[in-house]
Amino acid sequence: QNGYRVVIEFDDNSWGGADWYDVQLELDGSGCSGSNYCLSTANSSGHAAAIGATGSLSVGDNQMRLLVLGGPALQPGLFFYGAEAAGLPFVNGYLCVSPFYPGLLRLSPPAILSSDGSVERWVDFQSLPPAGEILGGSTWYFQFWFRDPLGGGSQSNLTNGLQVTFCE
Repeated sequence: QNGYRVVIEFDDNSWGGADWYDVQLELDGSGCSGSNYCLSTANSSGHAAAIGATGSLSVGDNQMRLLVLGGPALQPGLFFYGAEAAGLPFVNGYLCVSPFYPGLLRLSPPAILSSDGSVERWVDFQSLPPAGEILGGSTWYFQFWFRDPLGGGSQSNLTNGLQVTFCE
């Protein structure tokens, strides 16, 4: 809530290396928190795409942004979220958000990964579908699904998952 942002960067000095990082970070002392979970597999960029959040996890601030790194350049994708976690094999990766009630809720419009394989999307808490209304104290699960024509197989992949507990 103080307007600051935490950025964590890793450099294992091995482009496309197989290292795995799991970062858990509590953004403030009021119960808001976000952490990654679930698997992400390497895509045609040579990396496993990862999702995170920047800004505030306070619903009242309405300033949370989802951020994806490590995707294939210039490919379209969809941000989506749901009420439960999962870990189901799907396309060339894993579906980390349960497709069961209330289902997979899409954040529109679709997004395009930049030339460096990243994309950022503001989550407007005021314009979410009724079944996916985000309230303080609730926990939701986020993921990004993207096209990956050079990745073979189903020609699409997903990031890992992001679990977020929101505060007022």
